[in-house]
Amino acid sequence: MRLKGKNSDRSKTILWFVVTVTAILIIISFIPPITIGGMKLKRVNVLSVLIDFHDSIVSNQTSADILDTTCLNESSALAFLDAQLGSKGGNDYLALLSDSSAADSLLGNAGQASDPLRAGGNVVQLSDEDNVMLSSVDSLTQCATESEAPVYEFNHAGIEDYSHNGEMIDRFLRALTVDSKTRNVRIAFLGDSFIEGDILTSDFRRQLQSEYGGEGLGFIPFADPIGKYRPLINQEFYNWTCYNLLRKKNVPAKYKNDFYVSGYVSVPKPGAVATFTPRSSKQGSSSLSSARIIFKNRGETEMKVIVNNADTLDFVLQQKEEVQQINIHEQNIRSLTVKLPKCNEFIGYGVVFLGEKGVNVDNYGLRSNSGLNMFSTELSVNQQINDMLHYDLVVMEYGLNALRKDVTNYDYYASKLERLVDYIKICFPKSAILLISVGDIGMKKDNTIITAPAVKPMVKAQRKIAKNSRVAFWNLFSAMGGENSIQRFVSNGWAAKDYLHINHKGGHEISNLLIRVLNDQLNLYEQKTIGKNKEYVEEAAI
Repeated sequence: MRLKGKNSDRSKTILWFVVTVTAILIIISFIPPITIGGMKLKRVNVLSVLIDFHDSIVSNQTSADILDTTCLNESSALAFLDAQLGSKGGNDYLALLSDSSAADSLLGNAGQASDPLRAGGNVVQLSDEDNVMLSSVDSLTQCATESEAPVYEFNHAGIEDYSHNGEMIDRFLRALTVDSKTRNVRIAFLGDSFIEGDILTSDFRRQLQSEYGGEGLGFIPFADPIGKYRPLINQEFYNWTCYNLLRKKNVPAKYKNDFYVSGYVSVPKPGAVATFTPRSSKQGSSSLSSARIIFKNRGETEMKVIVNNADTLDFVLQQKEEVQQINIHEQNIRSLTVKLPKCNEFIGYGVVFLGEKGVNVDNYGLRSNSGLNMFSTELSVNQQINDMLHYDLVVMEYGLNALRKDVTNYDYYASKLERLVDYIKICFPKSAILLISVGDIGMKKDNTIITAPAVKPMVKAQRKIAKNSRVAFWNLFSAMGGENSIQRFVSNGWAAKDYLHINHKGGHEISNLLIRVLNDQLNLYEQKTIGKNKEYVEEAAI
């Protein structure tokens, strides 16, 4: 009997202990998240099955807190422009560059520009796996005045042109529809892992070439570390050292001021070889008719160029500081091999495969780049290569690597990216500029995927950049379908299950949407042009 009583007392004790602990945990569940000594403690919610407290998943951090910009000493070219514009205000850099004396002064300073990213400056990134993937989009069109960009009512988000009288995109559309019949119209995509490996751009290039003519696969670095992901070309290289813009601390001093917007410089050892073989594909031809080899050469270098494993062209390269190019014209280039049996102070940028007319698109995707790393490219190199290639449109796709899921203030990042747009205008002074926002990005909350709270503030900041810089803007987030649209891309097999990156299938979908956007804009441009021509005819008749 006594044993039974003891067990009964023990059971009561255990029961009271369980009840007491449960009560304490329930009380604790109502204590909101707190921060102690810089450490954020989450709510302990034992009632999560029954109660969702809807705690804020947004921090009070800003982009200034997460961006390492100790390296951002903006280039002397921007300082020069600020001094020239002075009290004029605005940022009409094209007008300034049209002044030959100002342009000469700018070019004079360019060669002496300090290294703007000496300290390294990697940016905290959302995620960046080794898989090469991308983001997505739907489409439409808008036009703009200097102040606001009125929206034309179509089904999807379209291009907002904040340039003077909306003339920036119109200028590109004229080149696309008229100039492409007689010359090569060129588009440069600057971005991050969102587009690397020719995602989006391979389909975009093919579709434009199908409509407006042209051939070619764009710019390919000599020693491309992600070349194996490109769908339209096989690339092999031997005896090259590839330096990355984002790891500039590890770059020898003599090459630090040689970077192009591609983000890579390739330095060979004697006997270096680089071979490029276009792939046979429904997306493009397995042969090409023109290639440009772009490089610097400061020492004694001999180059052999072998076309189709048969014809060998020998070159003894000039020694000079400026960027050089060798043009290869063949009726049918099925493979191209560059050999350097003797090389000294040679710096390889890449090979551009293109036609004599029509459209071509170059992919300059650099993994982990917030965009601000472009300040570390050399102004004079960018300008010299642009003088060779003559870009009509520069597309800027950044933001992914400056984005944190719980940060919603991107004013600081926006102020820096505005300066980058200024810098790109200097590098490519005759190019139209299109800024593309981040797309939808998913995050897990309570076992469901929702749009990360950071996405909309980032898009808002990027639109503000376009307005202040008077360039064109495309809201990728809205074009995708807005909130939670990334779920559709994942379920369709267009995106990875990180709800962030989109694969080549997703790139194909985005290309379709971007083409649709341009077609809508083209319709508006044609209506505007027809109207102007009609007014001109009527005035002439009077």
